[in-house]
Amino acid sequence: LYDLSNGQTQLGSLAVLVFFVISGYLITWSFQRRPSAGRFLIARALRIFPALFVVLLLTATVLGPAITDRGASAYFSEPAVAWYVPNNISLFNMQFRLPGVFDQNPSRVVNGSLWTLQYAVLMYLVVLVLGVSRLLRPVTVLVLWAIVILLEWKWVGGWTARFAAPFLGGPVLCLWRGRIPMDWRLAALSALAVGLSFYVGGLRIAFTIFGSYAVIFL
Repeated sequence: LYDLSNGQTQLGSLAVLVFFVISGYLITWSFQRRPSAGRFLIARALRIFPALFVVLLLTATVLGPAITDRGASAYFSEPAVAWYVPNNISLFNMQFRLPGVFDQNPSRVVNGSLWTLQYAVLMYLVVLVLGVSRLLRPVTVLVLWAIVILLEWKWVGGWTARFAAPFLGGPVLCLWRGRIPMDWRLAALSALAVGLSFYVGGLRIAFTIFGSYAVIFL
């Protein structure tokens, strides 16, 4: 996929963008169904933190000592092991290495997928703020999406804009679902537009606008 897109993306990166589109749609629908800040926060916390805690704990206490090239006592004596769970459960002080684990790999990262969680949680908070301030409305979200797309097009905003652009495509399609038909012909044209961007460039923006529709249609 990296070669087909002329270096614009790879399968893992595209999968993350797909996740953010779906997440934006479902999270918005969730708040609409239950417009309560407390319930929203509890639902999001239960969705993320119990499973995350189990993954982190098993990684540090089972995977780590089984794979490390150091002895068990030397492994567990390292501060990085003790801090692996609290650092990563915080989401904003991510730790990607454990002592002696995957040291021979090109990348020593233990679980690289975790780094996107902080951006996902940030997007959830955006929906919450819009919801409690009564700004989670079709026109407002559409304008916000257009602004973020412009920032992404200009390479402004870093990874926050990179993930916010496809994420906000979800709320737009959710809030405008009564006016935007889910039609296979529109989905086919959207997929074609994304496919053409593989060759002519602009994949990030094409996926944000057209890919969002194709993903939700599917």
